[in-house]
Amino acid sequence: RPTTPARRRAAHGPPAGTAHRRGPMSSGWSPRGTRPRCYHFWRDLVECTDREPDLKKCVLFRDDYLECLHGKKERTMKQEILDQEKRKAQLARYADGHGGGGHH
Repeated sequence: RPTTPARRRAAHGPPAGTAHRRGPMSSGWSPRGTRPRCYHFWRDLVECTDREPDLKKCVLFRDDYLECLHGKKERTMKQEILDQEKRKAQLARYADGHGGGGHH
């Protein structure tokens, strides 16, 4: 039996008049009976949008939730690190005199 606002939302969908702010989400439980990996970020976003009339104040919560879902920032950061390591390795080869085409 739903007792908290979050449980009522999960059981009955978003409160009337808030569907334009966010779409409904599942109950917060996966088919295996565990919490989905991004549920806590979703919950934080919902709590912010429930208490803040200005949704701009919830941008960081939205960004955290989207990063959890898609991992775009993490992938970009990893690629930047790999590119930087590759450049360092190339510079090290050039510094050792083994990187160029011609011999001096």
